[in-house]
Formats: sequence, structure tokens, C-alpha cells
Amino acid sequence: RDAVLVSITHTLATTFFAEWWAQLGDRGTMPCVLLPSNTLDAYDALIHGGCDLLLAYADPARPLILPDTEVEWFVVATDRLAPYSSVSGQGPDFQLPGTVSSPVPLVTHGQGAFLGRITERVLSRRDLHLRPIVQSDLTAALAQLVYAGVGVGWLPELLAAPGIAAGTLRQVGDSSLSTPLEIRLHRRRSGRVSRQASAVWHSAAELATGGS
Repeated sequence: RDAVLVSITHTLATTFFAEWWAQLGDRGTMPCVLLPSNTLDAYDALIHGGCDLLLAYADPARPLILPDTEVEWFVVATDRLAPYSSVSGQGPDFQLPGTVSSPVPLVTHGQGAFLGRITERVLSRRDLHLRPIVQSDLTAALAQLVYAGVGVGWLPELLAAPGIAAGTLRQVGDSSLSTPLEIRLHRRRSGRVSRQASAVWHSAAELATGGS
């Protein structure tokens, strides 16, 4: 098998992978099979040998516990999870924190989803007045709901960036309502590693450190 199997979360597959892969130079031209998945299933695929490499979000405040003897990783980029609203006229359609009499409509991940767990942790730190409207574990679906003006949603900045640039999305609330994310590349320490996957790993490490 010549193709590198890359397990990747849905959001990163559509927002991050193409530009990152192209920056790997010659390594970015070798055959690759993307295996999009939710975050927890993607980690499971790595542990059980279902892929060569894993590209996924990590929560630096509460990272998943992975056995160091089995998995190694490094940070390839950073992102930020924050609340966003659609924009009409001169400002956002919704503002946080909301009030008891007028709670802010919310589109959100389920608590079992990786980004949902992080959002719940952020919300637990503040007294917000929210009214859940739609729940989905597919982040891209939540983004479309935010664009459509259905409610506020916590989204990765990478996903919100086109809307921010176009003036159709705006971050709402203060800085305490956002939290950093890391984008990490992982591989297993043991087992057979293909020459192609090893080459991608080393090229990505050089890119992450600025070629040093």
C-alpha cells in the first residue's frame, strides 16, 4: 500500500487539511486516503491500527489521556473555540450573556461530542441565559445554523473565518467565553510504519518548527 491513511476530524478535513497538506512540499503530492470521523472515533482508529496518522483537535486544558508508550504527537497549529452570531445591519443578531426574560437561542454540540464537552466546560464558568434550539454533533451543520441566524454557536475559528472576513459572522461575548484548541498530529510508536507515513510525519514536524 502506497497511500498514507490519515484519520481526521470532519471539521479539520474541510477547513485545515488541504492547505496544510500542500505546505508539506513533495510529501503533499504522495497518495493519501482521508478517513473523516468524529474526534473520539478518530483517536480509536489510531490506537487500533486503523490509520497511519491522526490529525485532530486537542483541548490543552484537559487533553485526552493517551499512553505515551504507544502514541506520540506534536502540535501543528492552534485554533480557538468561541461563540459566534450572524450579523444583520451594523451588529450581531444576538448578544451574550442574554437575560432571564430574553434568553439567547443556542445551537450546540451534544455533551458527548468532543467540542461539546469543551463548550460545556466554558459555559460552566459563566452565568449565561441560553435557550437551546438545535443540537448536532456535526460542527459544520452548527455553523450553517449560525450563518442562517438560528442562534449563537460555539465554533472553531477556522470554521468561522470565512464568515468573519465576509462580515456575516461575528464573535460575541467576552474573552472568558472562548478557549484555545490545539491541532495535533499523532502516530503510533509501535507497529509497522510505512515509509510514506514516516516521510509525512517528519515533513510535518519540520513545518511545525519552521523548518528548523
